[in-house]
Amino acid sequence: MDFSIKLWHGRSQYLMMTLTGHSNWVRAMAIVPEQSRIWSGSDDATIRVWDTRAGTESTLIHVREGVVSMLRVGDQIWAGTRGNSIKVYNADSLELVQTLTGHKGWVNCLAVVGEHVWSGSADRTLRVWDPKVCVCVCDRLK
Repeated sequence: MDFSIKLWHGRSQYLMMTLTGHSNWVRAMAIVPEQSRIWSGSDDATIRVWDTRAGTESTLIHVREGVVSMLRVGDQIWAGTRGNSIKVYNADSLELVQTLTGHKGWVNCLAVVGEHVWSGSADRTLRVWDPKVCVCVCDRLK
């Protein structure tokens, strides 16, 4: 199996680089273009941060469960996991800011809606979060 990430030039459809390192399916990505970084989340229970100028992995973050969704929110990277939580990282320092809990199933999707982040889970619920303080502001959506 090939668990690599391939970066293609959009117009010319030229393969610019292949990023290797994950040992299982890559399920999620977030892009921080002004830092020339790509964040990738995988079933191998890692988040890898890639330097797209050099084409190399710059940071490896171990998580206890696979990552199935990712989203950039300002200076944060949100990672939905198979462990029913959302990990929030600072995109600049790469530090874990907070672990958000409440879902009872995989956090399959993340989206910005207005000033909030919405999370969808395999438990068939939606939660609405305030990204400024990392607090759930609505958890009754089914």
